[in-house]
Amino acid sequence: MKAYALIVAGGTGTRFGADRPKQYLPLGDGEVLSFSYAAFSACEEISGIVIVAQDIWHNHVRALCDKCGSEKLLCIAQAGDDRRASVRNGLHIFEQLGLGKDSVVLVHDAARPFLTKEVIMENIASASEFGACCTVVPATDTPIVSADGKTIDQMPPRSTMYMSQTPQSFSMELLIRAHDTVPTDAPDVTDDCSLVRAIGHSVRLVMGTQQLFKITRAQDMIMAQNILEDYYG
Repeated sequence: MKAYALIVAGGTGTRFGADRPKQYLPLGDGEVLSFSYAAFSACEEISGIVIVAQDIWHNHVRALCDKCGSEKLLCIAQAGDDRRASVRNGLHIFEQLGLGKDSVVLVHDAARPFLTKEVIMENIASASEFGACCTVVPATDTPIVSADGKTIDQMPPRSTMYMSQTPQSFSMELLIRAHDTVPTDAPDVTDDCSLVRAIGHSVRLVMGTQQLFKITRAQDMIMAQNILEDYYG
């Protein structure tokens, strides 16, 4: 079963406050997006990569990929109005290329640069065997549930809690069916795993790493630079 990567880089970066989306901020010798693209490219088991991006960034993304020296880029797809629409646009490319059957797809956030080969391989193996998996790390703080934001309603045992990361990986056919079946206004559908669960398919857990965090705030770039120096320097 072949495996493909779908990197979601469609964010506009309005919440980050920089002059460009966070996935294009400088990091090391490249940019944030460069790292996940390079990680997928270096993995022999990944047969091809689709990147979803705003159209004004397509030439920039293509130049970044060319700099990596990989020929695994299949297409740059147009970003949608939200993440779900962006992922569906990327899946549509695989369908157009005739790659939607008998394959798995690893959906990854471009703003999570420190993706390892071990995590990629675990995702491929789990998605191939079980149809769907989500990369996670155990929760390190005790979670609190509060309906009104003022008082505690529940304190679930930390031992049962995990924090979701990406890749989230699936049988290509399963993920396409979930996107096409679940209504866009369905409640509690926040990502691809919740879409797949909404059509009755279970999702396995794959262990990620603490370094695989998502860059969402300016201080996260400082953390990313530190990780780059400590682990990649």
